[in-house]
Amino acid sequence: MSRHLFITLLLALFVLTARSAGASYSLSEHERWAKLPTDSLMKRGREYLLSGDKPDSALICYTIVTSRYKSGKASRHDLYQYAKALNNMGFLFAGHYLDYEKAYAYLTQSLKLSREKEFNDNLPYVYLNLAAVYENRKSVFGISDPKHDALKNMRLAFKSATKEEEWTVAYTCFTNLMNMVAENKALHGIQEEIKIFKSILHRHPTPMGQFAMALLTGQEAYDKGEYGKALYQALQMKALSRDIPDIGPECELGARWKMAKALAGMGDFKMAETTYGHIADFIRDNKMDDEMVNLYEAYKELYEQMGDKEKARQYDYLYLKEKDNLFHRSNVEKMERSHFVSEMNSVNEQMEQLNAKRRHLWITLIIVAMFCAMIAVALVLIIRGFYRQRAYIKILYEKNMALAKAEKPKEKKATSLGEDRISDLCDKIDQALRDYALICSPDFTLQQLAEHIGSNYKYVSQVINERYQKNFRLLVNEARVREACRRLGDPEHYGNLTIEAISTGLGFKSRSNFAVTFKKITGISPSDFQKMAKE
Repeated sequence: MSRHLFITLLLALFVLTARSAGASYSLSEHERWAKLPTDSLMKRGREYLLSGDKPDSALICYTIVTSRYKSGKASRHDLYQYAKALNNMGFLFAGHYLDYEKAYAYLTQSLKLSREKEFNDNLPYVYLNLAAVYENRKSVFGISDPKHDALKNMRLAFKSATKEEEWTVAYTCFTNLMNMVAENKALHGIQEEIKIFKSILHRHPTPMGQFAMALLTGQEAYDKGEYGKALYQALQMKALSRDIPDIGPECELGARWKMAKALAGMGDFKMAETTYGHIADFIRDNKMDDEMVNLYEAYKELYEQMGDKEKARQYDYLYLKEKDNLFHRSNVEKMERSHFVSEMNSVNEQMEQLNAKRRHLWITLIIVAMFCAMIAVALVLIIRGFYRQRAYIKILYEKNMALAKAEKPKEKKATSLGEDRISDLCDKIDQALRDYALICSPDFTLQQLAEHIGSNYKYVSQVINERYQKNFRLLVNEARVREACRRLGDPEHYGNLTIEAISTGLGFKSRSNFAVTFKKITGISPSDFQKMAKE
């Protein structure tokens, strides 16, 4: 009966909505609520959700919230509310409307957003709801779960709840984990989770945690064939369930399933049969009608153990009939609510379209006004800038042409080399810098310069740094740029060459590299310099 406890606790959060029938709603509320701020809508939606009889009103609130932030453009706080609203809509569609396809769509959106924005405290609830979707698709509609997605999501829910210190959720998830593996006596598969659970229970004891501990101890005993100990732990679970808020009845029902199973394991079939009778009364008293399908299946399994084939067939028939009725009721409820959901979506779309038109109109007016203002300002700035730039470029052109024809005198600075030796090296360096066949090689290096003038690498570097007040690479680039200015300013001899051809001929590896170096040294681009030369 482990899966019965699992289903019961997994659906515990759904109980508040699933028990309501024919909840009232008004579409006129939709337009009125659309004017409320997001925080107010989320608060009101939660109140309706917990009231137990207004899930449709809750859905309206969450639908309005989600429609506001579909684009993802919002503050972090609003996106957090958006992620929560998506999770709550998934919860509603799975637990109340029984539309698992829509529930899955909303939950995966919430999961993606929560991961991207690190809304970690929302993750336990999303994972828990996803696990519920997968498990109930399997238990109610018989859809298999070959990838064990229910188990994967429940483990993620437990770990994330533990990390966020959501102890009630963590203990509920752990309880479900145990029951998911209990059917195959595979508690060894969740040893990591068991270790974590024991650690946090020691530090954060709660009635739900103690309930889960009794379940674990009882399941371990049952797997070892210690049915008396398993029965004792089931009785402990029943006693503890009365102190568990909100889901106490569901936990008590789970404890009763465990009692019956332990009694059957002990061979006390008569007492197990009596316990199932008490479970039937408990289900009726607490209006848990959907649990009858599990009760009939349990009776069938008990009578098979007892060897009473006739009663086993009788309850197998009741089990299949009740399962069919449950499926039929699900479809009927889904159909009854589909009109409301469709109508609500239609109204929401109309409001979105109207708001979009209003936004577009205002945006258009603002854009037109700004555009006109920008054009006026731009025209003034363009005209002023054009004349200023033209004058500036002319000044730079004249300056660089003059520099191309002259050399800057070298500064004298105290050095360890003799003055005569320095002057000699400077003359040789200057002469080498005018040898464009030498310096315009793309791979021209300081070592090559030193060898060319017949001097030591260290001395040449020292003279360049101290007398020219720059490094070797800048010195060579300035010589190349001076020659570039001369060629760009001589359209008669070089007018047939492109800027790229001139840059390549001067040893630059690319036009972009030449353009950056040229502008850095001269203050204007090669193309502007060339235009001034042609005027």
